[in-house]
Parts: sequence; C-alpha cells; structure tokens
Amino acid sequence: GEKAALKIRYFGDFYRTLSVEKPKRIILTDTESTVNLCRSFLNFNNSEYMVALFLDKKNTLIGRFDITDCRPNSVGVQTKKLSLKVVESQCSYVILVHTHIDVPTLPSESDYITTRKIANILNTLDVELRDHIIISPNSEYSMRTSGDLKDLWA
Repeated sequence: GEKAALKIRYFGDFYRTLSVEKPKRIILTDTESTVNLCRSFLNFNNSEYMVALFLDKKNTLIGRFDITDCRPNSVGVQTKKLSLKVVESQCSYVILVHTHIDVPTLPSESDYITTRKIANILNTLDVELRDHIIISPNSEYSMRTSGDLKDLWA
C-alpha cells in the first residue's frame, strides 16, 4: 500500500542520488593548470583582484577565498580573514593569484611585500605558500617559476 510506495520512492531517490556524477577533482600541479582555472573566473575590469586557492596534500583544490579590497592598481589584503579561512579549510598549500589590469604582469615592489607578508603568516599556520601568480588579459607571471623570492620556495 501507501508505506510500500513511500519506501519505493525513497529508495528510488536514494539510488538517483548515488548515481549522480561527482564533480571532477581539480588538481593544480603547475602554473599552467592554475592559470587556466583562474582565467575561467577572474575578471579584468578596472581594479586588481586577488584570490587564495587552498590545496590539500595531493594538490587538490579544496577551496578559494577572495582576499582583496579592490582598487585600481592596488590590492589591499585582508590577512586576518585569510588566516581564518586557511585554518577553516585545513589546507596544506596556498597559491595566491591576482590580476593586473594592463601589461606588464611583472610584480611591483608592493606585490613582493604582500607575498612575503602572506608567506610569513602561512608559515605560522604550518601552511606552505606554493606560488604567487599574476595574470593580465594576455599574459601571466609566476614568482616561483621566475625565481623571485627564492627563500620562500625552498
């Protein structure tokens, strides 16, 4: 009767839930894979924009945090909020990515200072900064790959 119909519907819904494809895991192992992912969601408007990508020990993306106060040609980093999000995510690694609205994508002195500041904060949380990548509409720049701030990538 009615109870049997409810059970059949319940198990049908349960089976459909199990058979739905799980989202693909996103693994970020290099600059190219990170840039390709970020180009899918970053906008190049009139302000610079920064995100932190959180990775587990297998380099699987487990979270993202928008950490900027957007202003033209400047990025204000919310370090307290970033620290909280890093702890909440239980990530092992962080990749910083930010936009330059025009070329060149070369880091500014402020970019280096911000990178070092965030790396120091992450170190106190036993989290490794993997890279800081700058993306413009037509190019990208990896601080790690370019050999900048060598002491951070040891």
